[in-house]
Amino acid sequence: MYVHHVVLDFEMTPVSRENKDALENLCEEVIEIGALKLDKYGNTDDRFCCMVRPQYSRSVSATVTKLTGICTKDLSFADTFDIAVRKFSEWIGSEKARIYSWSDSDLLQIKRECFYKGIRFPENMRRWTDLQAVYPRIMGRGRRSRPALHTAVKECGIEFDEKRAHRALYDAEKTAELLRYVITGEYRGHVRKMRDVVRSEVMPMTNSMDAASGGKLSQLLQQMKRQQMTTENR
Repeated sequence: MYVHHVVLDFEMTPVSRENKDALENLCEEVIEIGALKLDKYGNTDDRFCCMVRPQYSRSVSATVTKLTGICTKDLSFADTFDIAVRKFSEWIGSEKARIYSWSDSDLLQIKRECFYKGIRFPENMRRWTDLQAVYPRIMGRGRRSRPALHTAVKECGIEFDEKRAHRALYDAEKTAELLRYVITGEYRGHVRKMRDVVRSEVMPMTNSMDAASGGKLSQLLQQMKRQQMTTENR
């Protein structure tokens, strides 16, 4: 049992062209960290947000500024990555915690950036879950489904403001709402509702196709069901 569930999100900017060859696998740098700390019941205990001054990028790319609203001047007096990570680790604390992010890109980013900048990866950030990979399976959507954050949020009836998206704290807040949805068990009602919707749409169509085929579709489905039961009993 974890004392805290920490949900985080990073905003990043590409490294400068002159540094790309030397850095190889480090294509971006973190420029903003946003996170929420939830208790075991899914309640928000605290929030964390800080800007981060890049080392290998002299300016924030125009694309990132357009997407996030973060400008180069916003980072002029921000903490460097090593200080920001230390503060974030201290904020997480020593009690048992699990980190959550929407996709595994945030974990890969912090590991790469720690490596290239000679920083030890924090011990209290080693328990990590990619909620984007886990959530669809919980919702019965299969292993291959990896919906965008705004898609998953809207499907669950959670408000999502496109104008506030792509800022670390806001995206972390929305990811936390999805995690809370799981922790509290609310997702079960949503799954049952979706199954009822699918059943109500598929059954009339199946009956119509069965009637058009003179009952052959029903016979085929029954045969497939018997074969599946035989296979499972072996």
